[in-house]
Amino acid sequence: MSRSRLAHAPVSMRCALALSFLVMFPPMGMASRLPSRQTETILVFRPSSRAFELAHDGLVATLDGSIVIEKFLVDQDTTVADMAGAIARVHPRMIVLMNNESVNLFRRWQSQLPGDSSVPPSIILMTLYAGEAIRGLENSAGITYEVPGISSLHYLRSLVNGPLQRVGVLYSSPLADYFDHQKRFCEKEKIELIGVQLPSDKLVPRDIRKALRWLLRDREIDALWVFNDSLLLSEKNLTRGWQPILLKCNKPILVGVENLIEVGHLGVFPDHYRMGEQAAFMVLDAWEDGWQLTGEPVRAPIGVVKTVNLSRVKPAEIRLNAEVLDEMDRIIQ
Repeated sequence: MSRSRLAHAPVSMRCALALSFLVMFPPMGMASRLPSRQTETILVFRPSSRAFELAHDGLVATLDGSIVIEKFLVDQDTTVADMAGAIARVHPRMIVLMNNESVNLFRRWQSQLPGDSSVPPSIILMTLYAGEAIRGLENSAGITYEVPGISSLHYLRSLVNGPLQRVGVLYSSPLADYFDHQKRFCEKEKIELIGVQLPSDKLVPRDIRKALRWLLRDREIDALWVFNDSLLLSEKNLTRGWQPILLKCNKPILVGVENLIEVGHLGVFPDHYRMGEQAAFMVLDAWEDGWQLTGEPVRAPIGVVKTVNLSRVKPAEIRLNAEVLDEMDRIIQ
């Protein structure tokens, strides 16, 4: 189009032509600030179940095509050689590890590398006790799968019409440090955690029943909080140790594992999709910092799902705040 014809063209056409010119030939310095799309790749190791799919969906949606995302599905038959092959094929700038098995495989892969090898940074989520999981891993950060006790107990305190000053907890010996950490934080909110530590070896359901009876009868607790403790929550321990006591318990029961809500009154779980979003922002921050993970090495989940099991609530024993009940994310009738 000639200069004279352009001068008499409609304003909208002139604006469109100018914008097209800027996109094709940006001013000096502007091009370097425009985000490069799909120039970097991250590799996600995860199981195939729905919860992990939700976290993956949150990751993909938040990154919105700015980074290529490759995935490798992990199951009980996955080997270190399988992981090594996937890393060699993709050459990722960062690795995302979902679940403890993925973390264990990555740790073993890292330990087999020559001393001068570079290791991609890693983000850990959907794992139990991420703080322990990242120990010994280079340039790694995690999102805890456990919702902080002070947050969960805050929801329980607002939901239940009654005192919440003494809360009973059973935990196995490997979680002693975690219990002490939660106890210190709860004390700031005038909540005392009454703990019973059980040995990790030679544990039988009878020990769990005995400890629960002692907490409920002798320590006059106001509520029970069931930790995400894999040693205590085996199928055998659940059916023979926990359930005979919890199903008759007239105190509020807080659980942090979704499949335990059938024996609890309130469950506070991480929002898996939001956890994926949170991991995506950690990826973007690391990209801007030259693929270095800075800030807190372990972060709490930014989103939770609050579930109330009304089928377990007997109004004569546990009275609920109706206004707070309306704010819950899910109610089981």
